[in-house]
Amino acid sequence: MGFFSTGRKIEEAKMALVGKYLFERLTEDQRHMIINVANYRLKEGGHSSSVEKLEARVQWVFWALAMADIGIEHRLKSFQWTYIRNPFMITTLQSTHWEVAAEILSKKNGISITPP
Repeated sequence: MGFFSTGRKIEEAKMALVGKYLFERLTEDQRHMIINVANYRLKEGGHSSSVEKLEARVQWVFWALAMADIGIEHRLKSFQWTYIRNPFMITTLQSTHWEVAAEILSKKNGISITPP
């Protein structure tokens, strides 16, 4: 596994984890708006399902992409929203990618997110 590939995968894991972390801290109205934007993005990709029916890690990516789309500020140091072309591929990441991503977010931002 190459460095650039590994780095990209860790960034994708961070994106998903930040999506989960922030979504859990939103108000009910904000969550509803994020779900609507995420469902729109999902339908735009040709899927007939709803984001609520997707595997949790895939949901986190769709939430993060929706938050980035509407400009929700994450206020996290050394993190920026990243475009993930195929959110469904997040399920192929290895546990190491998730663990490193969670560790980076913990060290740089003091947030605790349990990797899947």
